[in-house]
Amino acid sequence: EALTDLSLTFPAVGAEALPSEVSLAPFGKFPPAGRTRIGSFRTCLTEVVLQNFAKALNVCLTVKKLRGDNAHHIVEATFKSLARCLRCALDAFLQLDLRHALPAVPRETCKQRGTKETNIDISLNLDAPPESLGSISTGLSTLDALLRKISTFRIHAKCSGDVWIDEHHSTEDVMITVGQALHVALGSKAGCCRMAWAEAHSGAAKVLCVMDLSNRPGFCCDLRWHGQQEEMAEDVSVEMLHHCFESFVINAQMTVHLVQVLPAQHDKEASAMELAMAGAEAMGAALKQCVLIDPRRAGVTASSKGTLS
Repeated sequence: EALTDLSLTFPAVGAEALPSEVSLAPFGKFPPAGRTRIGSFRTCLTEVVLQNFAKALNVCLTVKKLRGDNAHHIVEATFKSLARCLRCALDAFLQLDLRHALPAVPRETCKQRGTKETNIDISLNLDAPPESLGSISTGLSTLDALLRKISTFRIHAKCSGDVWIDEHHSTEDVMITVGQALHVALGSKAGCCRMAWAEAHSGAAKVLCVMDLSNRPGFCCDLRWHGQQEEMAEDVSVEMLHHCFESFVINAQMTVHLVQVLPAQHDKEASAMELAMAGAEAMGAALKQCVLIDPRRAGVTASSKGTLS
């Protein structure tokens, strides 16, 4: 729906913060110049509010819209980002560690999928550490590597598929099943942190993942899969790499943005394998944060609506 990049920089004690920068316009694309009002709220006041907030707090606030065609979603994403940023800053000041908080009920599940093309067996436990490498065996080394990067929890994944034809059915069906299993294991998502972001590198690739366990499936990706004009990434076709991520995200019922971060001197294209590994690692790191239990929520779902239905 929308993606806003927001950062807070606190100056040294006694120093003045650097000027803030806000770049959100246009607010939507209908009309092309953007909307002037959302209900009774004038969209031009968004920057005024943010600038004055930063001045009162004495911080440098940098806000940039990366994606978004709907005015309501742009403003909503911006203030959600601000709230999360403040929460992270407070947690850092308080040295709060959420890694050892446990859910009220076990978050684990098993999922099988059998068709004329594949037989898949998936089991996962979101609150147990990963096990040995042998616990993931899909018949495709690239798919195994992707799953290991994404799964920062205990997972067993086995697949017997028609790889003598090609890799299509195995890659698609495995990621569908893993996504469905994750969605079941998360249950109502009560108490989860829900939203997070992470970056990862692999060779010439740097990828940002922004994730929301929203129950509203959506996948936006601008990775330059075509950068080296490749057809295959070892034993998985490049066209299926994008489909792997998409199948996982949609079936896990989450919202994910994958953004390729290009250096100032963009003189080398990342390979498809580098992009896939960086994307999977960033997704895994973001997911690890999203599924953490925040005891301050007292088991309440992280939604102003009170539900993610």
